[in-house]
Amino acid sequence: MVNQTPFFPKRTLSIDVAYDRLERELFGRWTLFDSGKGITVTNCEGKKVHFTGDTEYVGAAQEIFWGGFFEPDFKRVITEQIDQTVKDCEIHPELAQAILSETADLLRKFSRRVYERVAEVDQRIRGQGDPNITQRRTVEDRIKALNAEIDVFTEAARKLLNPSLRRQWLHPLLKLAGVRTIP
Repeated sequence: MVNQTPFFPKRTLSIDVAYDRLERELFGRWTLFDSGKGITVTNCEGKKVHFTGDTEYVGAAQEIFWGGFFEPDFKRVITEQIDQTVKDCEIHPELAQAILSETADLLRKFSRRVYERVAEVDQRIRGQGDPNITQRRTVEDRIKALNAEIDVFTEAARKLLNPSLRRQWLHPLLKLAGVRTIP
């Protein structure tokens, strides 16, 4: 990015730290699936899965892996990053659009990175430690879906930070709550 805001290094570091946590707490533990020792993994919602050392990576194990186990953690990173970006924008409203665009771009890179890593771990487990034995699963649809959510959250943040748009949705809410407002 040529014209980075002053918040770019901070946001990049924060997303990298979040990715490192996912690597440590989720991806890294799944890489031990075929170690014969068993694994226990807990996502950010407290959903815990445990597989004994003799569990095969078929059926239920694969369904858990690809069935939405990781997504709550991915979405948590996205919402935390956008929430922090909104706070940064409140301090520097003149940079709001640039900061939000920058964060959205960084989060799209994050979504590709996490899903490519999930596909890599899956390939390695299916290959029983040798990823060259099996073909990597395509994750483009999952990346697109997560990017669409990033766009929704980013657009909501833009509306929240835009004073004229904020009045458009805040005024009816205040009226419903019985608060007198000036039109």
